[in-house]
Amino acid sequence: MRLNGIDAPEKRQTFGERSKQAMSDLVYMKEAELDCPKTDRYGRSVCRAHVAPAPAPRGPKTLDAGLAMLTVGMACGIATTRVSRRRRSAASTSSRRCDAAQALCTVFPVRASVL
Repeated sequence: MRLNGIDAPEKRQTFGERSKQAMSDLVYMKEAELDCPKTDRYGRSVCRAHVAPAPAPRGPKTLDAGLAMLTVGMACGIATTRVSRRRRSAASTSSRRCDAAQALCTVFPVRASVL
């Protein structure tokens, strides 16, 4: 599976391990609600993943993992017409962080492990 609307550096790329760790910090051992309306050209599900935020681990699943990765600068937004306004705003804010981090953002695919 890959997260919809974001691109994170590959494991062996600059900041790849940090990006993977950031994703693990968000979702590891948490129950997630997935909305997977499509598959990519490699047959992977393209999903939005929601988990409960760390301050309220037993609360509702309101934290969008992709948006959180954009916000902390560990992923870049993929420019598509179907990405929500909120995600585009976070993507434009994080693009400076991605450039500064030399995260090697590209168009496809996100390969940040979530397990």
